[in-house]
Amino acid sequence: MLDTFLRHDNLHSVDLPGLAMLFSSQAGATAMDAAKGQTISPFAMAFCNGLARSEASVKDIARLVRDDVEDITEQRQTPLLLTGAKALNRSLLTPRQDGAAAAGGAFC
Repeated sequence: MLDTFLRHDNLHSVDLPGLAMLFSSQAGATAMDAAKGQTISPFAMAFCNGLARSEASVKDIARLVRDDVEDITEQRQTPLLLTGAKALNRSLLTPRQDGAAAAGGAFC
């Protein structure tokens, strides 16, 4: 069903007000790994810190995460927040052609 939905030619016209996706870096950029001596990446660290602020909205948390990641990485990495139909853009959901897989697992 999701596959059919993603092939919708007018995806930009679909209203998905509650959907938000926070990516560790901008489209086409590579996120940094954990620094030597660290167990989690800059994004994972900032994301966990952002989630600890339960009173914040999703957009506020995303802004905090972005600012923390940029500070930690000295502006070399900037997270990306997409909301609504933009979060389902097919180019962001297309598997990598080089066969690389994203690392997974819990970190918070």
